[in-house]
Amino acid sequence: MSYELIPAVDHAEKLIRDAKDQPILNAAIVSGVDIILTGDKDFLGLNMEYPKCMTVAQFFEYEGTKE
Repeated sequence: MSYELIPAVDHAEKLIRDAKDQPILNAAIVSGVDIILTGDKDFLGLNMEYPKCMTVAQFFEYEGTKE
């Protein structure tokens, strides 16, 4: 299994309700992630353009429409 270590961002703007989720969101933004797959309502309620947060079901629907 491979991975990329993304350093934590200091003094990032709080964008999500749950403070424990903020480092995950920060890493996704800094690393240029397009989509976060999650069932977490805090992520799903963000309505951000990038990264777009969606459930696995939404992702499969989204991918199906791109063909």
